[in-house]
Amino acid sequence: REQYELVGVPWRFGILLHGLPGTGKTSLAHVLASELGLRLSVIPLGDLESDEQLVSAFASIRRGTMVLLEDVDSAFAQRESEDAGGITFATFLNCIDGMLAPQAGHILLMTTNHVDRLDPALIRPGRIDLRIEVPALDRDAASDYVDRLFPHVPTRHDIVGEVLSEPNPTAAALVSRIMQQPWRRVDRRLN
Repeated sequence: REQYELVGVPWRFGILLHGLPGTGKTSLAHVLASELGLRLSVIPLGDLESDEQLVSAFASIRRGTMVLLEDVDSAFAQRESEDAGGITFATFLNCIDGMLAPQAGHILLMTTNHVDRLDPALIRPGRIDLRIEVPALDRDAASDYVDRLFPHVPTRHDIVGEVLSEPNPTAAALVSRIMQQPWRRVDRRLN
């Protein structure tokens, strides 16, 4: 970061999280922001109707913010078409690291279910510095997850077994199933 600031170049770091739907990419983004002590700003690309809205969203980004852009593979109008509606690819790239990009420096986190559909210009080095494949759920990861977050749910390991026996088990399905259980959260501050 200091090297960038010394030469007057805005510091940015791009992360691409990719994997099957429901594997926990968005949850991982929230955890990363929390662990790094950053605010998380979600820009809902699918809800934006114009380049002006996109520019406005990026202009509001402050220092100390991690920016989350979900499902970038389906977010903007076709690169070749200027009249397709929605946001254009050129403006999107300019907002990420061009003339329209925030000058305060930030971490940009993008998610996709289809990394193979992304334009090479979007995921080139300098825009994406780190690629992380978020894998499908396995027994060890699921057990560790429920032990950390839901130690007060006595049936948590049974639920892990049930979810993993289904086709395409996901972290989202696991959390959904646990949240349906009758349990009472223990206030850990009292212990």
